[in-house]
Amino acid sequence: MLGMAPSVIRLLCTQKQNVRGSGDTVQQRKKNRRTGKSLPRTKPVRPTVPAVGNNEDAYTPANIVRYILDPGFYVLTVVACVLVVVGVNVAAGDTNGDQPLFFGLAVGAGVLPVAWMVLRTLWSGKPDSRLVLQSVTLASLMSACANMIVGVVMVLLPPTAQKIADARGPANDWHYYFTPDLGNPATNVLLSVGLMGFIAALLTGLLLVVFVVLPIMALTNADRLVAQNLLDTAPQHRKANVFSVRLTALLLALIFVMVTAIVVGKEFSQTQPFLMAMTQSWRVFMSPGTFWGEAVWTLGALLVPVVIVLLIVIRTKQRPDYAAREALGVNAIGDRLKTQTVNPKVSRNEHAPK
Repeated sequence: MLGMAPSVIRLLCTQKQNVRGSGDTVQQRKKNRRTGKSLPRTKPVRPTVPAVGNNEDAYTPANIVRYILDPGFYVLTVVACVLVVVGVNVAAGDTNGDQPLFFGLAVGAGVLPVAWMVLRTLWSGKPDSRLVLQSVTLASLMSACANMIVGVVMVLLPPTAQKIADARGPANDWHYYFTPDLGNPATNVLLSVGLMGFIAALLTGLLLVVFVVLPIMALTNADRLVAQNLLDTAPQHRKANVFSVRLTALLLALIFVMVTAIVVGKEFSQTQPFLMAMTQSWRVFMSPGTFWGEAVWTLGALLVPVVIVLLIVIRTKQRPDYAAREALGVNAIGDRLKTQTVNPKVSRNEHAPK
């Protein structure tokens, strides 16, 4: 026991000096007091605790739900439910569909919270295009379900049900919004406010991502977009990858325009087939109301080679982060071949147990 005393005394002295500070000793402080000099007392060195990592950049279901459910989404969901109540109440007594605006508000009310969820990434501290894209479908489904439940409850309430019955008339044979062919009015709500509302919210969210969020991020925060697309962030590849993500934003917008123009133009074109419609498309300048379908159809077809050229340029210019893609298991066959070409000495079986 007595042999342990010197070691205990030394330990206590060491701890006492550490409490005083790590910048100077007791003798130095006494000397500085006599000479009039003073050194700033330094804080004792504390062991650093590693920061707990957050999962804001991890695309897990929990993070997606956490991103969607912010206060703005809650508020706009309540607003959307109020619009559903007003729209269904007005549509219940509208036999001939003379007030389509109110029922349109009920169907499209789910667009409001989804649009907020998409657009708020522009002023958030960490804009994440991948997280927004993965959140659009779930946010649209949540919004449509909330509105659908409110609409079903509304048509099942006795006052609203009586109003629908009175609008259908004694023969119960006609209603513009709540057609008797589908039986219970709740079925109409399921198809209109539920299904059509989900499609409207989903398309609105995707359009906002493609035409608003991605172009703005590509122009103002291209480096973050490069990392989110698993491209190489090395300085020597920065210029090429920034150029490729900006072209990608343009490409996605052109694909939406191309597909829409082809489908809508073919539907409303007065001339068939396409070659005949293309020869008549110039007449849109003389008679826009008649030949606009031909012009839109021709525009969509002319965008096809532009899209193909952009795809080739992007594929040629971009420099993927092969290691990151392989770690996530999203590397394509071309990425694997390029990895083996760049470093042929490294093979998958090199470190395998023999």
